[in-house]
Amino acid sequence: MTKLQQSSIVHKCAQILDVLAHARRPLAYMEIVEKTGFVKSSAHRILAVMEGEGLVEKDASLKAYRLGPKLSYWAQTAWRKTDLQDVAGAELEAFCEKNGYNVALSIRDDDKVLYLRTLDSVPVRYASRAGERAPLHCTAAGKVFLAHMSESQQDRLLDQLKFERLTENTIVSAEVLKRELKLTRLRGYGTADREESLQVAGVAAPILDTDRAVMAAVSIWCPVAQAGIGELQLMAPELLELTKRISAQMGHHIGT
Repeated sequence: MTKLQQSSIVHKCAQILDVLAHARRPLAYMEIVEKTGFVKSSAHRILAVMEGEGLVEKDASLKAYRLGPKLSYWAQTAWRKTDLQDVAGAELEAFCEKNGYNVALSIRDDDKVLYLRTLDSVPVRYASRAGERAPLHCTAAGKVFLAHMSESQQDRLLDQLKFERLTENTIVSAEVLKRELKLTRLRGYGTADREESLQVAGVAAPILDTDRAVMAAVSIWCPVAQAGIGELQLMAPELLELTKRISAQMGHHIGT
């Protein structure tokens, strides 16, 4: 398929989405044809592709199309990312300034940790930056995301993970990691002791949404020359209080 053909299909998909969004009600196939000006065969083919991708869905009883679930997911994800950073920003800055440890806000992006914001109390050249990704199996935040999945979700993802050994401390066995994840779930926070880098230790705690699912994690970390994993774990109660406050502001009812 040529770039021109690809561009044309994307443009037509966008037109259909725009028509459905403005209609604010399901539209019959012929209404979509009329409003877009597409030939019937082209409209039918594109709608079939979009339905398969979850961009539109067909109401069988009405014989009409409406915006699909994937668009709702994209919109909610984008809104939560923006809103989360707004809500968490002041809390993260205050924690970083008070305790002198580096702080990171992250979400799970498939099989990676995606950093949304980082604050460095102790600047180091190997520090992760906003927009960068890190492995799940050897980071404190990654263990938080994995630990709070259902068992079936966790098993599926662990089967897909490449357990790359980054240091001599990196966990490279799914069974060993699963034991670590049980401990993470039990105590409420995850740890990483020189697993991604021999120079770094970290602790992370979850931010929960209205459905008690983990929507993000806050990590505190530093060079081990500044503090070891034991000293960082002493900060875990304060970190958990921080993530509870952020969770409450994001709509999670504490105590439920």
